[in-house]
Amino acid sequence: FFGFCHDKIYRFFTDILSLLPIFPCIMVAIANHFSQMQKGWFIIDDTSISKPYAKLIEGLGFIYNSCLGRSEKGYSIVVLCWSNGFVTIPISFVWWFSKEIVNTNNYQTKLHLARELITKFIPLIDVSYVLFDGLYCSQETIAFLNEYYIPFECKIARNRQVKIDGIVAPLKEHPYLKLQKNQRSLTKFGRWNGIPIYFT
Repeated sequence: FFGFCHDKIYRFFTDILSLLPIFPCIMVAIANHFSQMQKGWFIIDDTSISKPYAKLIEGLGFIYNSCLGRSEKGYSIVVLCWSNGFVTIPISFVWWFSKEIVNTNNYQTKLHLARELITKFIPLIDVSYVLFDGLYCSQETIAFLNEYYIPFECKIARNRQVKIDGIVAPLKEHPYLKLQKNQRSLTKFGRWNGIPIYFT
């Protein structure tokens, strides 16, 4: 986009560390610029930064690397991005540390950190909805989003017991969610632990 290679831009910002505190404001401004062309959505996810050979780095702990399918030394961050399907802008991230690293009183789950990011940036950028995967699909997260009237779409485990039209059954076996011949999708209104949700 700028016509410079990644390394040149990286070195420029590394030399001028005073710019780092204003980065969230810059990212929000860029997201709002592209949002005027096409409204987008927030994406919440976490990722790992592997440091398998490190020995003395503050806050280093064992994290699960989903690519390798095993635990290894590294960091984990919860990330908030804005996207409209064509452009993706990283908005912010927060460090997540396991209970072995931080004091029990200061420990925060990834769900809590995700809610903090959404609460901080949802007033600053107009989005259609929030997207997240099954890790963040909890009663607390959905209740929080419903309380603040924030539309969302997420994955949910197929073995969750849901109530649709008076029938309680796991999602994968629910009779009202069975696709008929030639049907590619089906959406039904129901409840999961009393929380009103549309299931697709």
